[in-house]
Amino acid sequence: MVRWCCDPRLVRRAQDAATDARLRAEDAAVAARYSAVLARTARVLADAKSRDAVYTGIADVLQHELHAAGIALYEATPPLEQARLEYQWGAGSISPSRVASTFYKSLLGDVVRDATPMFIEDLVEDTLRSRSLGRDELLDAGVHAVALLPLVFDGQPRGLLSVRYADAHRFDEEER
Repeated sequence: MVRWCCDPRLVRRAQDAATDARLRAEDAAVAARYSAVLARTARVLADAKSRDAVYTGIADVLQHELHAAGIALYEATPPLEQARLEYQWGAGSISPSRVASTFYKSLLGDVVRDATPMFIEDLVEDTLRSRSLGRDELLDAGVHAVALLPLVFDGQPRGLLSVRYADAHRFDEEER
């Protein structure tokens, strides 16, 4: 009889090795997914011949690779508290005239002023933060989660990218 096959230490080591291999494969799959997103984004930017082509390409990447339901891109000047809607696509569209009057009174202005991203994973549950975004309007438009990403140039906030999702969305560390 061979005793090594039933040794609990060897069985445990084999289980640990299998678990480690599975975790490494999962990590590699996540890294490959994000590398593909970055590569596609780089292609979009390199191939774009106009500002509109850049915006449309970014919207396409966000829709197909990250399953976004809509985006909005704002140009902002924090010292003057001025903002302008530069581009939008998909769910949660807003009137450009409304942007000028409400941007700095909402979380959008806070994100730009602080140059710190904000992630609202569920507009239904996060009523405190989502209220100043026009929560009810976003929910009516089919938006349930939002990533607010400041756009920084030369160390200064210059705009904001709002990425909207149709369902509640958990923003994991890799996405953040």
